[in-house]
Amino acid sequence: MASRECSSCSKDFPKAEYSKSQWSKKDTSKCKVCIAAGNGTPAKAEKPPAEAAAVPEVVKEVMDTQTDEEAKKAAEEVEESKKAAEKEVKKAAEEAAAAEAKRKGEEEAEKKRVEGEKVAAEAAEKAAAEKKLLEEEAEKKAAEEAAVAEAKKAKEEEEKEARKEAAAKRMAEAKARAESIRLEKESSDAKAKEVAEAAEKKRAEEEKVAAEAKRQVEEAAEGAKRIEEEKAAAEAKRLEEEKSAAEAKQLKEEEELKAKKLEEEAEKKKLEEEKLAAAQKEKTGEEIKPAPEPTTAEPAKSADDKPKEVNSKSPKTVEIERVGKTTETSKKEEAELKAEADLVNQAECCTIL
Repeated sequence: MASRECSSCSKDFPKAEYSKSQWSKKDTSKCKVCIAAGNGTPAKAEKPPAEAAAVPEVVKEVMDTQTDEEAKKAAEEVEESKKAAEKEVKKAAEEAAAAEAKRKGEEEAEKKRVEGEKVAAEAAEKAAAEKKLLEEEAEKKAAEEAAVAEAKKAKEEEEKEARKEAAAKRMAEAKARAESIRLEKESSDAKAKEVAEAAEKKRAEEEKVAAEAKRQVEEAAEGAKRIEEEKAAAEAKRLEEEKSAAEAKQLKEEEELKAKKLEEEAEKKKLEEEKLAAAQKEKTGEEIKPAPEPTTAEPAKSADDKPKEVNSKSPKTVEIERVGKTTETSKKEEAELKAEADLVNQAECCTIL
């Protein structure tokens, strides 16, 4: 908010404390209070104007220098300033009353403080007297208590001696009991040692037996595993041999079928040749001899050559016979492996028992 210093009272007021004409005068402007005071010495803000007759004169001056509207407004502002001054005077009176009440309160407090100090001094004197009396009584009581304590101490010394003797007696009895307990403990320790040695010996034997059993079980397990592997190998071999036997059988059947077919073709050819010969005979009267079968030339045999045994069996027949023998051998090996597995199982059962 804009403010300005009054050229009359040298106080800083906001724009509301100046009339419109005075505010326009800038550095020479005067506040409403100074105008209301007759444009003389600066008026005090906390006091209202002394005479009510000054108001018409101020209004007249304002009306001479301003328009009717400005004069009316200035009168209203002067009235407001008057009310504000009255309010400040009332506030100052209240502050003075409060200060007076505060002063009276401080005087009353000082009075009470003096009386309190006096009462405290009397109480201190009374307390000192009571303290002295209590100290005398305490000294008397302490002397009595010292005498009682001396008597009590003497009695305690007697009781202490008696307790000492009783403690010595109990100590001797305790030593005797401790010696007896020690001897019993030594005897029980010797027995316990013997029992522990026997238990240790038994444990060692059990561990030995367990180790042996474990070894036998492991060996049996390894034997069983080996038997299983051998059985698996024998089974695989048997399956392979069965497959070879089936193939040999199929090949034999094919050869037999082929041989039968060749025989039938040869028989058919022979019949045709016979028919042809019969027809020729009927036609010419001569018999046609069948052509001889072609033969391979054999090398000349020396005198040292021995007749070799001719194997009349076909290769397929030989293979079938070989497979049959191999199958019989496999069955025999399988029987041996089964017998060995039974022995291993019996060994495991004995070990567990």
